[in-house]
Amino acid sequence: MALAIDLKAGFKFYVGDVRFSVRELKAGERAVLSGPSADFLVTAHEATEVLPGVFVSVGVPQGTTVLRPEWVKLLIEAPREVKILRGNLYEQIRHPRGDRHPGGSRGPAQA
Repeated sequence: MALAIDLKAGFKFYVGDVRFSVRELKAGERAVLSGPSADFLVTAHEATEVLPGVFVSVGVPQGTTVLRPEWVKLLIEAPREVKILRGNLYEQIRHPRGDRHPGGSRGPAQA
C-alpha cells in the first residue's frame, strides 16, 4: 500500500535520509521532484523509481485537492522499514532544539 502525502511546490519530504522537494506542479496530474542527484517527472499514469525500491506517482485530484490546485497528492511506495517524513517532521526529529539549519541560520521552516 502506498503512503499518500499532500505537498505543494517548494515543500520537501524525506525517504530515509534522502531529501526530495517538489520543484514544480504541472496541471495537477504531474509534478517535478528534485532529488539528491536528479530531477524526476512523476505522473498519475505511471510510478517513477526515485531510489532503489522506492516508487512515486501522483494521485488523481479529487475532493479537496481539486479545490487546491497548488497542491499535489504524492503516492509513495517503499519497503516497510523505510521511513518517509514531511520535511518539517524530519527536521524536528533531527534538530529537536529548533536549530533546523546547519550553521545556526533559522530560516523559515517548510512542510
